[in-house]
Amino acid sequence: MQSTSLPFVCVALCASVSAQTATPHAGASVARPTEIPLRWAVIGDYGRDNQQEADIAALVKSWAPEFVVTTGDNNYPAGSAATIDANISEHYREFIFPYVGSYGPGASENRFWPCMGNHDWDGSSGQPYFDYFTLPGNERYYDVRLGPVHFFAVDSDAREPDSTTWSSTQAAWLQNGLAASNAPWKVVYSHHPAYSSAQHGSTPALQWPFLAWGANFVLNGHDHDYERSEVGGLPYFVLGACGAPLYSFSTPVAGSKLRFNADFGALLVETNARSTRFEFDSRGGALVETFVLPRLNVPLPRQTLLSAGSTWKFSDTGVFPGATWMLPGFDDSAWASGPAQLGYGDEATVVSYGANPNAKHLTTWFRTTFQATNPASFGALDLALQRDDAAVVYLNGAEVARANLPSGTISPSTPATAAIPTGDENKFFAGAIDPSALVEGSNVIAIELHQASVASDDLSFDLRLAAQ
Repeated sequence: MQSTSLPFVCVALCASVSAQTATPHAGASVARPTEIPLRWAVIGDYGRDNQQEADIAALVKSWAPEFVVTTGDNNYPAGSAATIDANISEHYREFIFPYVGSYGPGASENRFWPCMGNHDWDGSSGQPYFDYFTLPGNERYYDVRLGPVHFFAVDSDAREPDSTTWSSTQAAWLQNGLAASNAPWKVVYSHHPAYSSAQHGSTPALQWPFLAWGANFVLNGHDHDYERSEVGGLPYFVLGACGAPLYSFSTPVAGSKLRFNADFGALLVETNARSTRFEFDSRGGALVETFVLPRLNVPLPRQTLLSAGSTWKFSDTGVFPGATWMLPGFDDSAWASGPAQLGYGDEATVVSYGANPNAKHLTTWFRTTFQATNPASFGALDLALQRDDAAVVYLNGAEVARANLPSGTISPSTPATAAIPTGDENKFFAGAIDPSALVEGSNVIAIELHQASVASDDLSFDLRLAAQ
């Protein structure tokens, strides 16, 4: 996932990735924090009682979420009372209370928080939906506080009696509710997307001033795909790839960061007081992307993990040190060491480029350890990387950042995508990365540095790392 606003390719990270159509990383896995205050799932456009819905339900249950949020269209094709139990509770009854259907016991307290979609409205003006669920308020739009998150379910259908315009009774309820809430996170979710690049497209009437009213992000459905956008500084998610036939994309909307329609999938969300982490997986558990959203405008305590000028072990032979070189248990006792900056040209520690100045080593490997205290409390990691020309960063063996290199598999013979311009060789490129791979106590960070050319004049490397 190539970044335009940050100089990293995001693997298990990031506050911004470029607009692109994504493919899943087959078999990829991301270490998760050991202590997460709130873990929840988002599904949408799912209620068809087909194999796709069953696959997504199995994926969701494998995450063991505390509850499930839906972005609508819970009951295809027409919101009928005859289909609602099979379409919803055959797959999700364990989250629903009170549950009086025919598929076994339900939950002891409600852990299923749907919003209405157009197909839900089609059934007798939504009556089967109202009869089936027991929800707060008028059940069409409502709010519920769950841990650090205050959820606001909005009815985006044109049949909503209180209207869907930004000046409607419903919008005033939302604005007042967001303003009154003291929750660390305020989430708005509804069916019709404010911004979407797929078949139904954006809904201008629903482009309310959510950010100004206090929302932290917005969840929608209706288009059968996964898309993440950022408009006016606010993240928007379309999550409608959970059972209904997938849609194709058209021209990307302004602010579209990532689009995926190669398979069905669901969104796992992990929230604490300092950050929210999103992970979209396709069915079968293939990772499509992770995205970390720090809580803005909140002073966060920082813990410096690595300072510039720290001492690093390095291998400068040009020979690949083996597949386990980035793992904590790797024996690097034979490697040379020295303080950063490391490289050749004008650095504190000189790194060898080999015997031939016209055929220098293309790749050099670096490792060091640092201590982390209570890493489960970290909202994000601030990484500042000086790299001439390109780098891959591993944290305890997991790739967490990639800069100036192509996506996919790379080798010691892979050159940087481009040479660093003169003047940027000593620049620190900053970005936020996911802290999930951290452990209490000793951690290993490992970097492979790639040159753009074997005839390059210089090489330099340094790194800063802080937690918040």
